[in-house]
Amino acid sequence: MSVFQPVPDTALVELIFDQYDQTMENTLYFQSGESFVWTDPGQLATLAEAVAGWWLAEMADLTVSSVTLREVKATNLGVATGPSVSFVSGEPGGEVGSGEPGNVTCCVSLRSDQLGRSHRGRNYFVGIPDSETTGNTISGSFTGNYAFAYAQLPTYVEDLWDPQAQWVVVSRFSLGAERPFGITSRITTIIIVNNDIDSMERRLTGRGE
Repeated sequence: MSVFQPVPDTALVELIFDQYDQTMENTLYFQSGESFVWTDPGQLATLAEAVAGWWLAEMADLTVSSVTLREVKATNLGVATGPSVSFVSGEPGGEVGSGEPGNVTCCVSLRSDQLGRSHRGRNYFVGIPDSETTGNTISGSFTGNYAFAYAQLPTYVEDLWDPQAQWVVVSRFSLGAERPFGITSRITTIIIVNNDIDSMERRLTGRGE
């Protein structure tokens, strides 16, 4: 995108990890309610801390200890000069066994109640224990726990405000053309489509950031 594209009333949350001398990231989006706005840095700080709390409580024990959650960054996407706040974590994963290479991952699908690719998103796990993989597949117990952990995210975030913040998917394009502003759809369903290992080449050392 050559120019700034606003996403009204929406904050981007970046979970930034370190593993094997590589920076890895997952992104989430939250839309504000009428009683609060993401132009307030204090609200963004609350959001970043809540998402960090979710990862530490629900995701860390699934994650190998070679992974560190470096920071959680929350940014207002409504205006080009919107505030951005970071919560510094530095907490490692809780699984003490060895991990798969950084590119080995599992995709979780974040879906709304609307059809089409514009209304669903994805995240990719960082730090799969090698004890949870056999050949090209990941254990069903791991993927089940992974999906369950994501399903808990709203309980850590949405109820902090009244009316609720909404966990959303952001769509920036329609039929290949950039929208004048991003649109949002509320996430209602968490799905892991299969137990196949996914691969993200950019997470290999020297390929990404």
